[in-house]
Amino acid sequence: MGLFFIATLIAPAAFVNKVVFLLMMFRCLVDLLFADRNAVRHTTAPFLVLGIFAYGFLISMLEATDTELSIQFFLAVFILFLFYYVRNYQIDLDRLVRMSGIWLIAATGVYLYSKLLPGMPLAGPLADFFAKVSLSAKADRDYLGEGEALVTLHLGAVPFLFVPFCLWAKSLVERFNVRDLGLVIASLGCMALSGSRGLVFIAGMFLTALIVMRVSWAWRIVAVVVAAASMYALQVFYLSNTLILSIEDTSNAVKVGHFTSYLDDMTLESALFGRGLATFYFSTGSGAMKAHTEITPLDMARYFGIPITTLLFLIILLPSRRLVGYIKNATFVVAFVLYLVLSATNPVLFNSYGLLVVLWYWSKVVPEDPIRLVPRPVPVS
Repeated sequence: MGLFFIATLIAPAAFVNKVVFLLMMFRCLVDLLFADRNAVRHTTAPFLVLGIFAYGFLISMLEATDTELSIQFFLAVFILFLFYYVRNYQIDLDRLVRMSGIWLIAATGVYLYSKLLPGMPLAGPLADFFAKVSLSAKADRDYLGEGEALVTLHLGAVPFLFVPFCLWAKSLVERFNVRDLGLVIASLGCMALSGSRGLVFIAGMFLTALIVMRVSWAWRIVAVVVAAASMYALQVFYLSNTLILSIEDTSNAVKVGHFTSYLDDMTLESALFGRGLATFYFSTGSGAMKAHTEITPLDMARYFGIPITTLLFLIILLPSRRLVGYIKNATFVVAFVLYLVLSATNPVLFNSYGLLVVLWYWSKVVPEDPIRLVPRPVPVS
């Protein structure tokens, strides 16, 4: 399991990643086939999500579709079935996530070495490796919206760092530890270096929520007032001095174009039932036919229709009908909601590392004991 996590995050396109996944899925299938038939093993959410994506895959055959992308979407959701593997073998996903985060930070450091010092030993082969199997990128990004581009470097799976960041931050707030402090700073640095403003924003929001949840009610009120005033001041500053929230910002203009084109393309039938996985539509944002955009809810609404998309996100957010898991892990519910917010404008949910985030979240909020379909016999006195 650890090898699968690390390979998915650092080398998602590597062949070994697929081999390990197939082996775990085979074992998971065997476990499900021979499981106790009198009990539902914790949650049926993986089957529900698979059913939705199977529906989208089937109806996509009736439309112009990016077939390769459609197959990738459909196969990716099988990652969620590893939930049963995790529960059956009592795998500590928190430990696995922390370890994977450290590997991802280290890999980011090596990638920086390969790009910033191209003349150094092994820099060239390392850069080629990351380009081929890690979906890495180097770009110029107007990070603050001030018209000045900054160099950004990141591996494709860097949004996953938000999860170990949350674990390290929670541990740090509960009990100060130099190691956790260093890892929080390192993960924040990697997220900032990626050029994703949304990722840095949700990390800051989680830290704020974490502190607010740890103090008394009086201090919570003070913190909320200070946070609201700070957000208002930042909004006024950015609206007045930068393009970060402006339609003139290139990134914002593209996303607005994606959305308006969806509305133009929408019919009553497509709004209710969708057009299928990875179907094409013309976006004025990019000036081209698109099968996939940065706006995850919009894509899902195009693929499945608005009602089924709403159901899909409810299943992902609420995989269990029992409230105890959500109440006990309220901190991580907040973290996952923030990740869902990030997915609204970034394609970070329905891919290999995004579904690992969902897998981790389900492992936190779904209670350990199964729900029995057949009631236990009542002893006769």
